[in-house]
Amino acid sequence: NPAISDIYIEFEKELFEEGKIVMKLIDITGKQLVSKQANHLWESLDILKLANGIYLLTIERDGIVIDKQKIIKE
Repeated sequence: NPAISDIYIEFEKELFEEGKIVMKLIDITGKQLVSKQANHLWESLDILKLANGIYLLTIERDGIVIDKQKIIKE
């Protein structure tokens, strides 16, 4: 972090055995900009077209937030 064009996320194999995994990118106003289901141990989110700033990446399993990360887009 910071990121320019893509965010890469690595997941533990066990997460997929326990439920559906969704990555969400949220701006500082709380607006959800991206939502993508994770289907692989490595996933990426394209952030190239987003404005520079601070975003929140949440990882959800079956609708429950299990991780949050601050993302800085340059």
